Amino acid sequence: MGTRKPEDIRSIALISHGGAGKTSLNEAFLYDAGLISRMGRIEDKNTVSDFDSEEQKRGISISTSLATVPYKNKTIYVLDTPGFADFVGEQRCAMRVSDGALVLVNATAGVEVQTQSVWAFAENFETPAIFFISKLDRENADFDSVVSDIQENISDRAVPLYLPIGSELNFKGLVNVLTGKSYMYKGDGSKDFTEGDVPADMADAVSSARETLVERAVEADDE
Repeated sequence: MGTRKPEDIRSIALISHGGAGKTSLNEAFLYDAGLISRMGRIEDKNTVSDFDSEEQKRGISISTSLATVPYKNKTIYVLDTPGFADFVGEQRCAMRVSDGALVLVNATAGVEVQTQSVWAFAENFETPAIFFISKLDRENADFDSVVSDIQENISDRAVPLYLPIGSELNFKGLVNVLTGKSYMYKGDGSKDFTEGDVPADMADAVSSARETLVERAVEADDE
């Protein structure tokens, strides 16, 4: 393996309330990069980052794990942190050394106590962070409600970059608000998807989301 240049290295911390899906997202990163042949599951005790016997026994992350993921000629170090308050020091340490943070919010639960705490850490450390709404394919998942919850309880400047196609068990894919491209999953458990245009019944929602996103960007430039 050749020497990595500093400018080609990034690090990101996965942070959230417990049970929001950080370890599963890390599995998805590794699977998409071709580093593992299939995604492990918490229930099966075979995920890459929860390798400790105590973590497998409890079904939760206890310490921060590090995964190296190649992406577009860059190297991404992904820090999968514990979500439960007992291990909050792990999240603080991860954010101190990370270039950015991905704050997971469970689509079935919305903003939880630890969600607010980890966002406060990101602000204190001035760590750039974005929200990732997880578990959109679960029963009672409500994307719009979670976005409103984030805006009301954490930051009114938060705006969606992607909109979901379908909901709960009918969740089928995503629309990129900026590019206007849709990504429809094949639904066979693979990482394959089909790129296309915005579904006709989502055109107004995507247009409105893009307008709001542009407005927020202009406001940020003015500041």
